[in-house]
Amino acid sequence: MRDALNLGGICLLVLAAARAAPPAAAAQRAQPTFAKDIAPILYRQCLGCHRPDGSAPFSLLSYQDARDRAAPIAAAVEARRMPPWLPERGAVRFANERRLTGQEIALIRRWVEAGAPEGDKAALPPAPEFPDGWQLGEPDLVVELPAYRVPRHGTDVYRNLVVPLPIGETRYVGAVEMRPGNARVVHHARLMVDTTASSREMDAQDAEPGFDGMDVMSHAMTPGGFFLGWTPGKVPTRGADDMAWPIEPGTDLVLQLHLRPNGQLEVVRPLMGFHFAARSPARRPTLVLFNWKAIDIPPGKKDYVVADSYTLPVDVQVLGVYPHAHYLATVMDAFAEFPDGSERRLLRIKDWDFNWQDEYRYEEPILIPKGSTLTMRYVYDNSAGNPQNPNRPPKRVTYGPNSTDEMGDLILQVLPRTAEDRALLERDLAWKYAAQDAGWFADRELARGSLLALRGDYAQALDHFRAALDNRADARAHAALAGALAVQGEFPQALLHARAALQLQPEDALGLAAMARILAQHPDPATRNPGEARTLAGRAARAVGAEDAAGLEAVAAAYAATGARGRAARSIERAMAAATRAGDDSLGVALANRLEQYRRP
Repeated sequence: MRDALNLGGICLLVLAAARAAPPAAAAQRAQPTFAKDIAPILYRQCLGCHRPDGSAPFSLLSYQDARDRAAPIAAAVEARRMPPWLPERGAVRFANERRLTGQEIALIRRWVEAGAPEGDKAALPPAPEFPDGWQLGEPDLVVELPAYRVPRHGTDVYRNLVVPLPIGETRYVGAVEMRPGNARVVHHARLMVDTTASSREMDAQDAEPGFDGMDVMSHAMTPGGFFLGWTPGKVPTRGADDMAWPIEPGTDLVLQLHLRPNGQLEVVRPLMGFHFAARSPARRPTLVLFNWKAIDIPPGKKDYVVADSYTLPVDVQVLGVYPHAHYLATVMDAFAEFPDGSERRLLRIKDWDFNWQDEYRYEEPILIPKGSTLTMRYVYDNSAGNPQNPNRPPKRVTYGPNSTDEMGDLILQVLPRTAEDRALLERDLAWKYAAQDAGWFADRELARGSLLALRGDYAQALDHFRAALDNRADARAHAALAGALAVQGEFPQALLHARAALQLQPEDALGLAAMARILAQHPDPATRNPGEARTLAGRAARAVGAEDAAGLEAVAAAYAATGARGRAARSIERAMAAATRAGDDSLGVALANRLEQYRRP
């Protein structure tokens, strides 16, 4: 009996040990293999680009392909550089997300650490099939755009190819499949339409097919409330037939290609495949565009913020979102604040990458009620610590069409409930766009006028100040015009504009400084008041901001007019420091010349 009990105890110990330490064969079976574990991940998320005829530089179709690059694959997915998917998890769910789960990333790492075994070939799933022809089936209309030879070398090229659409009656487009023509050099593409002759005229002025520029200056625009684009790996989809967009005879297609020379002779031959709906659409979406042009990022600035908001006058469903910026953007947020104070995230990107921009369609439409405020907020890093910064060392960067300039765009595709709601929304948006463009134009004209005035060209400066005032009748435009008119000896008009500036903003430094100059130099003794001029100059000096170079220069001019040339020189020195911090070299040079004037006996 005792021997039996001892034998039973030994068996229990052996069984427990077996459970605690699996045999080598069981451990081997637990290791992930390419055939069973890794291939399904690669086939689902990577072969859209990484296939023999894909846009990626190498294929991941076979075991040999993946084994040879096992370690770089693991590093890329752990850093979430691949698959290229920028929106953060959890903010909102998008259709066709190209994202690996944490478990999938860990599985790839374990596979690499195990020596990247192939496993049982019988467990390998069938490779996905990619149609040789059109992925949406044979189009109703195929349009071939002009071929374009890409330069062998150089920086990014934005080429706009133009072709008339060969239709004889109004058609309704349910889907467009884009073939950009050469994925080796096409970074992304954008489709627009032009119902005027403006794009054709720009094309005719260029010896090569199409015309250059990312910021299209013709009347080409996105069609019918849709943003249509192509990026590597993007799968074309059919839209709802009841939300097709109309296209009229005589319309030109404009395909904008972002091209990257690769040192080889490359030619792009784009094709567009159109699928038409049978009837006119019952629903029509609208694009809500945030396009912030007042971008001026000083060198070294790590957290420059651009923000814009819009309050909806009607209920809408948000269908998709397209963010756009260049190399300096880092964080992108878009959200809706509801009338009850709650918020709904629409987009969150915490590590923007200009090389992988895309349009994102929501898995389900998001209902945003009337009175909600839509907001975009982007952060830019213009420091040397930003690995994407194209400038070494960093330099001042402003809004512009080149990839080394910056942009801050967000496009939301929304669907109003009724045609009446859509008309109201589009009218309201038109007012927003007009006011925003006028404000940006006024700021630009003020800056140009100020630089000309510093250089002593007051006649041209007046033209720019008047243009600024025509677009935005604010205190700074009135004050700048008042100062320039006073220098030209037009004191009655100068006084009127100075008073208008102070009526709008009684403590604005520019308005106070302009009034000080006028009261110090006015030829009419009844108006001239040197004592009040000195008081106003002091108030202007206290009101001006340390980074307001134009305001500091105006304060200097006010001090100089009252005879305080030492104070004028010190204010100019502060203005020069502000211009240096902003990276505005032209303004800095002009201010240095003005400083020399104030230092002369």
